[in-house]
Amino acid sequence: LVLQPNTMNGKSFSKVLELLGELKTHANNGKPTIIGIDGSIGSGKTILSYCLGCELKFPVIAVDNFLKRHQGGYRDQINYDNLADFIDSKITSGKSLIIEGICLLQILKRIDRQEDVLVYVKRMSCNNGTWCEEQELNGNGQIVEDNLQPLMNEVIKYHNEWNPLTKADIVFERIEET
Repeated sequence: LVLQPNTMNGKSFSKVLELLGELKTHANNGKPTIIGIDGSIGSGKTILSYCLGCELKFPVIAVDNFLKRHQGGYRDQINYDNLADFIDSKITSGKSLIIEGICLLQILKRIDRQEDVLVYVKRMSCNNGTWCEEQELNGNGQIVEDNLQPLMNEVIKYHNEWNPLTKADIVFERIEET
């Protein structure tokens, strides 16, 4: 399922109600549901996750909150034990949840957890309708500042190895206005 938003004011999301409806069908199965939100740097994962969390009344777990800051790298600097414990505490109490972050499939695999539904967020250009990160993820061009390039290199490697876009149950295309 690909949800293509109409352009709205600012960096707003459209078709969120349609996405909510789709996610509610997955969450109403009588057991806790893990909704994963993946995408590249700056795609809108966090904003979308908190919007969905508010509407669905699900807690949101941002993988970035489990990151050991200023250590260099990303995936190697996550406190995996704390992340796993936090997810388990929500699931054990019978709560569905949303977990968002870059490299999400690989992170969940490392802690032996799996999402029930995967949403991939694509940041689309309002000027020409192209996927903003596509060139960077294919190794062409540089769309991030120099200080973010090592992180982007991790994201490129993750996308090449894990293919989150093709594995997503739902692709949410967010149009970014400039």
